Amino acid sequence: MQAIFCYIDDQKRYHRLFFDHSWLHGLDGTECGKSTAYGALRKRFLKAAEEIDFFAEKSEIYHFSIIRHPIGRFISAFIDICINRARRPRMSKLLCFACRGNLECFVPKLHDFLYKQSVHRPVNKWPLDWHFLPQSWYCDYDRYLNKYDQLLRYGRNDQFRTEVVDMLGKRGVPPDLLSDIEKQLKTKKNLHATFDRSSEYEKKLMNNPLLLEYVYKIYHLDFVWFGYRLNTTNTGE
Repeated sequence: MQAIFCYIDDQKRYHRLFFDHSWLHGLDGTECGKSTAYGALRKRFLKAAEEIDFFAEKSEIYHFSIIRHPIGRFISAFIDICINRARRPRMSKLLCFACRGNLECFVPKLHDFLYKQSVHRPVNKWPLDWHFLPQSWYCDYDRYLNKYDQLLRYGRNDQFRTEVVDMLGKRGVPPDLLSDIEKQLKTKKNLHATFDRSSEYEKKLMNNPLLLEYVYKIYHLDFVWFGYRLNTTNTGE
């Protein structure tokens, strides 16, 4: 979405990035990339929130959020961070409690780590740990979930792409830009390179009742609030 919004904002400046480069790293160093990076964006929202009630009807802000199946999201983060990034010698002991690609090692420790955070007990933070936080901890869902106009379920499928394009069209994005966005959503590939191995690790998780119970406890509110089912091996991703 970061690349899409940058392209909508300035087609001339971000044309090559949008069509010819990776959306994952292509924005690095650009003005739009820096201003919409997580840290910078959070600061901007907090500052604006001092004067604007984002969820007041008079704000006329359209609130949407992209959500993921908790298991698909967990597996994607696990492969990207605990396997791919943890291969680097200097990172192997810093990430994922040094468990690397071992689900039996990682999942119970993640459960304890997040439980301590939920009850405000001290924990030893580690790089990229926020990727494993429950989605229900973000976006003021606990206070404003019923005020969101639309929740889009992420998936590598036509339904998700159609919902994104339809949502943007209803918010006034011109048809020619919608066509560009739809084409690129069909062709761009996630450079995290987790998709090829996701089914392997998803099967390992689904076939281990103890680990699955831990994961359900971790992401219980994600399943409940967003209407996802646990007993499926097809997350739509």
